Amino acid sequence: MKTPKLFLLAISIALLPFFPARGWTETVHDEAGLHAGHGSHGPELAGGKSCPMVGKAFANYFEIRSALANDSLENVASQANEIAKVTDCCRGQTGNMGCHHGADESALMKNIGADAGSLAAKASQNDISSVREEFGKLSEELRQYRKTASFENSGKVRVFACDMAKKVWLQNTEEPGNPYYGRSMAKCARKIE
Repeated sequence: MKTPKLFLLAISIALLPFFPARGWTETVHDEAGLHAGHGSHGPELAGGKSCPMVGKAFANYFEIRSALANDSLENVASQANEIAKVTDCCRGQTGNMGCHHGADESALMKNIGADAGSLAAKASQNDISSVREEFGKLSEELRQYRKTASFENSGKVRVFACDMAKKVWLQNTEEPGNPYYGRSMAKCARKIE
């Protein structure tokens, strides 16, 4: 009888991201420094609703930035695919987690999903320079999203610029790690937000 119990446990864990969290998760923070719960802890959207999964997209993004700063493509494609899934879900394209974004946020979510999909495709081809180019586009979209949809802990998300690459990136730590030049120029950064 252990097999059905394990099967049910596995199914329950797999479905967790698709159901609103309650209780103790309301105060849990994810790696992005954003609340992982729902309610007023996510970005405020049109109609006063919050996006329940946007913190996950930012956490995936921060993992990609970290990999690129270390000149690696390890898990970059899967992290980018997760961002695309989250944006589809938030836009109501899959599942039933549509967040009813306003027009600006909805357009940004669509662009973020497209950029994440392109980044995943480039990562699958092991082309780090193309991945870095796509990462720049994704970074700008997420920066705009951060400005458009104000969220409670946005102060924990920092924005850096690389003047040589003429691109920005977001980070959840103070110590910069340049994703465009990697370890060769890890500290080539100017904090702008």
